[in-house]
Amino acid sequence: MQLAVVILLDDETAHHSNAVRNGIYRKYGRNPALDAHPHITLKMGFPAQDTAPFENFVEQIAANTAPFEVSLRDFGFFDEGILFLNVEPNHELENLRQRVLTGLLEQYGVTAEVVEGPQFHFHVTLAYGLSKRDFAELKESFSQQELRVAFQAKHINLFRHTGRQWVTCNRAPLCGVSSSSPNPLSRQSWNPN
Repeated sequence: MQLAVVILLDDETAHHSNAVRNGIYRKYGRNPALDAHPHITLKMGFPAQDTAPFENFVEQIAANTAPFEVSLRDFGFFDEGILFLNVEPNHELENLRQRVLTGLLEQYGVTAEVVEGPQFHFHVTLAYGLSKRDFAELKESFSQQELRVAFQAKHINLFRHTGRQWVTCNRAPLCGVSSSSPNPLSRQSWNPN
């Protein structure tokens, strides 16, 4: 089994992200980015035998983390053929990621991947696995589009891979957030056209 630790986008931002992803799907066909709800990764997939210890771990981290704002700005591209929403540098987000990585290593021996080092770039993946031609066209289309969105991170999610897709197996509210509390958008200017 594979698990990952992520922050899901709030409903409004996820809705708009999914609209972009669906537009890409309609034009270029299916790609693996559709296999997970739009999210910001704190810890990439790692093997585990059971979810229970990691559910507890995520709950402990969340209980000691105050809600914080996350800002997304414009589209970006990784050379590997990945289109993403760029997450602006954020001390709270990086501090949380480091606490997750350190805790997983110290408590469970889960090591970080090479790309999870100091150069880690926070992002929300929109598409990958396209042909070089399709990706070049996509890059040209999105490189001039502007986007600014901000939302309050209020939960940490533990993802589990089903063999086909990533699903949430635990959603832990951050300190002071009700477990049933919605995750409202704090401010947005979504106009990627």
